[in-house]
Amino acid sequence: MFKHYLIPVDDYTVEHADFPRLSAMAQRDSAKITLAHISDPLPAVFYLQNGFGGDYITVPDHRRACESYATKMFRSVAEKLSPSVKVEHVHVFNSDVTAGILEAAEKSGADVILMNSHKRSGFKALLMGSETREVMADSRLPVLVL
Repeated sequence: MFKHYLIPVDDYTVEHADFPRLSAMAQRDSAKITLAHISDPLPAVFYLQNGFGGDYITVPDHRRACESYATKMFRSVAEKLSPSVKVEHVHVFNSDVTAGILEAAEKSGADVILMNSHKRSGFKALLMGSETREVMADSRLPVLVL
């Protein structure tokens, strides 16, 4: 059906995704999986109004830390997928997670985006929004919610 899945990964994905099912889907479709992680390009201290309030980290150090973290997550997910599934990865720096996911989909040439639902509801969902819902609204690709 689909030949190239994009799967955005974060801590929730690493802990809760159904990796046997993802592997079976990819094997059934002879599909490649691209894992994507989105990182904010600036350290959190840049968003503070007064510029104080935490340990200062330079932008280059922040980017290196984000790269290291993304690599760790990519490894963790790849280890949980079947060895017969071809896995690639892309790391995007974008302060807007939805735009970052769509950028990753374009860069990788994916033909479908597979996303977890974080299952937020009520007030928490209202405050935090839903990246999955936003990606579904903004994407030209099909989005499958797992």
